[in-house]
Amino acid sequence: MPGGVKTDVRTYRMYVNGEWVNSKSNRTFPVYDPATEEVIAQVPEANDEDVNYGAGAWTRPVPPRRQDPAKCCHARRSGIPQHR
Repeated sequence: MPGGVKTDVRTYRMYVNGEWVNSKSNRTFPVYDPATEEVIAQVPEANDEDVNYGAGAWTRPVPPRRQDPAKCCHARRSGIPQHR
């Protein structure tokens, strides 16, 4: 990195069916900054098993808390004191 600044490289997970999960293989690959060619992150390397799990998420029922956004927003608003 320019100026000798060293940053930590963050490792990300996959977001599937409302959850952050690791790849089934637990393998990752680097993401490079095109300007500096330095590794800026590690991301999951999805395999066939991951793809099938993600595709299967579309057939699983959505938890009730996510089915009605209006109720969710109302519940959040009701816990906030009103300013007068």
